[in-house]
Amino acid sequence: MRQIRINARGLDFTAVEAGASDGRVVLCLHGFPDTTATWVHQLKALAAAGYRAVAPMLRGYEPGTAASGHRFFASDLAADVTAWLDGLGVERAHVLAHDWGAAAGYAAGAAAPERLHSLTALAVPPAGRFLTCLPRRPDQVWRSRYMAFFQLRGLSEWWLSRQQGGAIRRYWQRWSPGWSPPEAVLGPAIEALGNPEVLDAALGYYRDLFAVGDPRWRESLDLLTRPVHVPSLILMGERDRAIGASLLEITVRQEDFPAGVRVVRVPGAGHWLHLQAPDAVNRQILGFLRALDA
Repeated sequence: MRQIRINARGLDFTAVEAGASDGRVVLCLHGFPDTTATWVHQLKALAAAGYRAVAPMLRGYEPGTAASGHRFFASDLAADVTAWLDGLGVERAHVLAHDWGAAAGYAAGAAAPERLHSLTALAVPPAGRFLTCLPRRPDQVWRSRYMAFFQLRGLSEWWLSRQQGGAIRRYWQRWSPGWSPPEAVLGPAIEALGNPEVLDAALGYYRDLFAVGDPRWRESLDLLTRPVHVPSLILMGERDRAIGASLLEITVRQEDFPAGVRVVRVPGAGHWLHLQAPDAVNRQILGFLRALDA
C-alpha cells in the first residue's frame, strides 16, 4: 500500500492506494468517525484480485480540506466522487463505500451513473428512503439520537473534544456491540478528529443533512430519492446498533435500482462489518465485482 495525493475540485486529498496501476479502479469511501485506515482488509484483498483500490480521505477529514468552506449536501458528495475519478485519470470505477461514504455513493450512482461500474454500500440502506422513513421508526430515531446532538453547534464540539477520543471509541464499540476495534484503525480516527477544524467539518455532514432551510437541502433529498442506475450490492451487519438491518425491508425497492440490487445481511457483525467479518465481506465484494467484470 502506498500514499498518494488526488487533486479534486481545487483541493489536494490524501489517499491510500493498493494494487497494479493498470487494474480496474475501486474507489473506497470511509464514513464517520473514521479514516482510510478502515479499508485495511479490503485494500489488500482487492489488490490481490487484480484491482487498483484507492481510498481517499473524505472532504473535511484532514486539515487541508477541512477549511474549504464546502458544504456537505448530497450533490456536493456526488461531485467529489466524480472529481476523484477525474483526479485519478479514470472514466469509470467501482465504488465501495461505508457509512457517509455510502451516502456519497448513492448520490453519485443517481447523479452520474455513467461514471460508475457498480456500487457496494456498507452499513447504510438507500439514503433517501432512510431519511423519509426515519420519523415513522421510533427505534431508529433512538439509534440516531447522536445526529440530533450533533446539531448543537459549539456544545457537541466541546463535549467531543473534552472526551479526548473517548466518545469516538464508545461510538465504535456501541455501534458494533461485543467487538473491540483495533487501535491501528481506531487510533487514526481519534487523531484526525482531534483537530478542531476536522471535527467541525465532520459534524457538518450531519448538520447539512437537516439544513431544511437551505434551498439545496430539497435538491439533495430529490437526488437521494432518484433511482441508482448502476448494479448495486448492499451489505449490513445484523447487529448494527447505528442503523438497524430491519430497515432494509422498507428501504430497498427494486424499482429504485433498475440495473439490479442484491442485499446481504452479515451474521454477528455490527456497523463495522468490513472490519469485524473481513473474510465474509470480502467474499461478497469480490464475487460481485468479478461477476460484473467477467
